[in-house]
Amino acid sequence: MIINGIKVTATEFAFEGCHKFYLIENDAERKSALELDYDIYPIEKLPELFQGSCPLRFIHPWNLEGDFDDIVSQFTNSVTFIDDNGNVTICDFPEEDNGGLL
Repeated sequence: MIINGIKVTATEFAFEGCHKFYLIENDAERKSALELDYDIYPIEKLPELFQGSCPLRFIHPWNLEGDFDDIVSQFTNSVTFIDDNGNVTICDFPEEDNGGLL
């Protein structure tokens, strides 16, 4: 999947049901996420769940140690997802969708 121009290799992501999306790269990360009561979903579900999530939404890799790429920061107004078949999903969020936090 490509997210805002960044190729991600994760096949799954962890989601706590509100706004935290973490890309899962391996079995150890998956196990850690499950131990912290995150739900695990196939990467193909990411655009749908991201679109309906809380305005505080972000996407990060699960492993936050060291240097990591900020895949999607909080309050990003537009996110483009391209799946491995070339299907494009664009999630646009109006500025007022930031919950009045900016």
